[in-house]
Amino acid sequence: MGKRKKLIVTEKDRQDLLQEIERNKQDRLKFVREYANWLKKTPNAVWSKQQAKYYGGLASKRN
Repeated sequence: MGKRKKLIVTEKDRQDLLQEIERNKQDRLKFVREYANWLKKTPNAVWSKQQAKYYGGLASKRN
């Protein structure tokens, strides 16, 4: 194998990447909070059926 080129990252690129990481983190937290609120106000019978459908689908993909 030949020598690898050194990756040069400018300070602006680094700052842009850090901002994107923070935006992604905030988006994930927002989703988790919204889902938790949905779970709190949704009857168990409704969300448990969705969970069973999701996890049942995962199990069938493994086999």
